[in-house]
Amino acid sequence: MGLDKRNGMTRLQLVRAWLKRLRDPKSKQAHGQLRLGKAYCCLGHGSVCMGRELPAHKSIHGVSDDDDTTLFNTSERLLNPDRRWLSITLNEEEHLIQLNDKYEKSLPEIADYIQYVLLPRLRVRWNRE
Repeated sequence: MGLDKRNGMTRLQLVRAWLKRLRDPKSKQAHGQLRLGKAYCCLGHGSVCMGRELPAHKSIHGVSDDDDTTLFNTSERLLNPDRRWLSITLNEEEHLIQLNDKYEKSLPEIADYIQYVLLPRLRVRWNRE
């Protein structure tokens, strides 16, 4: 079950680190971007747990100031290899994006969804591999 590793962690360890990061009161939430300054959307937090560097760039709208309010890019999706490694479907990823951006659920609320709804599905998939 998730024996290969990403950033030195199995898939289950990575999801647990992601959940911890989402529930950390110091974690800041971005909407519509993987990264906005020092804030990350729920998928951006997951990308960081996988060891992805999300460098700060000026947004396409030129938003940037001394508080490092810069954007990673206009994408709010996981990289395909990361999504496939976690066994997250495009529909599940889209649902996470909707929870974060459209419904503006908090990071801890999204962590609950991942833990109690998504993770059981992922474990079934991992066990089939």
